[in-house]
Amino acid sequence: MSMYELPDGMRAMAQANDDETAGIFEDAAPVGEFSQDALNDVVAALNKVLPMFDMEQYPEFTSDMPQLPGEFVKQLGMVQAASTDAGTAELPDISSMTDDEDLRLLAGSLETLADDGNFVRFLKSRPGAQPEAEAEVEEDPKKKSKGKKKKKPEDEDEGIDDMFTARG
Repeated sequence: MSMYELPDGMRAMAQANDDETAGIFEDAAPVGEFSQDALNDVVAALNKVLPMFDMEQYPEFTSDMPQLPGEFVKQLGMVQAASTDAGTAELPDISSMTDDEDLRLLAGSLETLADDGNFVRFLKSRPGAQPEAEAEVEEDPKKKSKGKKKKKPEDEDEGIDDMFTARG
């Protein structure tokens, strides 16, 4: 067994937990008349947001549905919770959806959220988020200044301390 594999007992417990969680979202999934086109409008909008969560794209629907799938509701709920936490425009209540009009309203809200700079910044600032533009750049050794000492963070702290004691 490699160090990344779970023992059989733990694997069974993890699978049971996943099944239980899926069942909760399945039970909470709204029931109504949802057309394939309206469902796929929501999928297209959701797929603009999912990469911000480092998640794979949700697959398109191939038929009309009388109830939203549990995994779909789970992902929408995750986005809804993040939207609330970010203090951005809230998504419509997923649990009360019954028809295509509700789904189109949700799709529009997701589209707006995907383009909301505050929401994007919020997600990038959460713990574990990977900053995109902060790649380390190596200095060209030819361009290094000779004889100049780089300031260390401790040096800056000492300078600030000196400023405060001088004001004293």
